[in-house]
Amino acid sequence: MSENAALQVMHRLKDDIVKNVYDPDQKLVMAKLKDRYGAGVGPLREALSLLIGDGLVYAEDQRGYRVTPISIDDMRDIYETRARIEALSVRLSFENGDDDWEADVVARSHNLFKLQS
Repeated sequence: MSENAALQVMHRLKDDIVKNVYDPDQKLVMAKLKDRYGAGVGPLREALSLLIGDGLVYAEDQRGYRVTPISIDDMRDIYETRARIEALSVRLSFENGDDDWEADVVARSHNLFKLQS
């Protein structure tokens, strides 16, 4: 398998972790990963190493890999960061939007209002 295959496995595994296919702190058994993702040990190890960098997986000395659990405080930080980014995005949209953009926002708002009625 190529480096591209390792990235594909990494994206699929990351998606599964985010969607809670694997429980927090669950051991990621190489044989099961090979079956699920159709990849060899090399690309799987490379994918897992990339996910360690993302904080989604951690390695245990001589014991393999596990899904990184997330704390309530970590979750709050993530949601707070996302809320701030979204607020900044809205503010910048209003500051940089032209008349066509504003008309589009008004039209979509009207359509949403009609759906709620």
